[in-house]
Amino acid sequence: MKNDSRVSIIIPVYNVEEYLKACLDSVIGQTYKNIEIIIVNDGSTDNSLEICKTYLDSRITIIDKENGGLSDARNKGVAASIGEYILFVDSDDIVHPNLVEELINILFEYECDISGCDKTEFLDEHTLKWHDNDCEIQIWNSDEIMRNLVGNYTDQLTMAQYKLYKRNLVVENPFPVGKIHEDEFTAYKILNGCNLFAYSKKKLYGYRKRNNSIMRSFNLNAEKDLVNAKQQIYRFYCDNIKDDRAKSRAYFLMLRNIELSYYKIIDSKVKTEFLDELVDVFKKAYVLESENKRELNVYEKLILAVFFYFRSGYILMEKIKRKIQRENNSTSI
Repeated sequence: MKNDSRVSIIIPVYNVEEYLKACLDSVIGQTYKNIEIIIVNDGSTDNSLEICKTYLDSRITIIDKENGGLSDARNKGVAASIGEYILFVDSDDIVHPNLVEELINILFEYECDISGCDKTEFLDEHTLKWHDNDCEIQIWNSDEIMRNLVGNYTDQLTMAQYKLYKRNLVVENPFPVGKIHEDEFTAYKILNGCNLFAYSKKKLYGYRKRNNSIMRSFNLNAEKDLVNAKQQIYRFYCDNIKDDRAKSRAYFLMLRNIELSYYKIIDSKVKTEFLDELVDVFKKAYVLESENKRELNVYEKLILAVFFYFRSGYILMEKIKRKIQRENNSTSI
């Protein structure tokens, strides 16, 4: 059956003049034509808004607003859109010409609520390589979705981009304004309302790696938000998910995130009482909710135990691991 449903593509924009044209060109060049493009200029102070205004495509709507953050920009874009399906694209990224067509065809073929693909990371346009050959499509029911969210597909399912959503799922679960890790606070709510998810391993979304990105630099408020989000997810799993392994994984991810935040704060040499809060939360959960460790594997149990009993050893382990990662990254992208 040929599908001609309208897809709303929401693009929040904030001070990305260097990358914006490549992003907009890739979105406008989609092979699937029944799209509307909602550009939300979130108080940019560079030439981003002027660049947006040079595009005369009738499918484009530009919203110019005061700076309110990514969540607010996405919510404003959703409210202004009219499409039956919604796709989020970050304004420094680049999408494959077939992205929308691929996602909507998969969604209709398998009668899913959400369809998604994988991403390919790049530093600049010259290093962007698509992996768009035919490959496996996985169909997950509601139980599998929530299991995978805290399992092997955490990143793919958590990120708002490179997914096509039925409109109601996004409208009913707006992004939290004022939070930095907005996807973490939102994804589990959206996915819990999804009956079927179709995931293609094709890499059709180009995710730009920027050294100055807020997600790649230390930010104490970001660490606090992420810890809070992981706590909310864990409590949600305790209250709503029956799968013991999934609850254990949510428990592990909450405590593991506390460990990582602790390390990053120590490494940044920022003086903050939040360190004591992290240790206190970790200790209480580790001792009082220890039944959640039963379903964890040996490595997961070990990494939690090292932090609980020997934090200086944990710090040393993280330093060594990150040094190896940096060395490996220097020889890759």
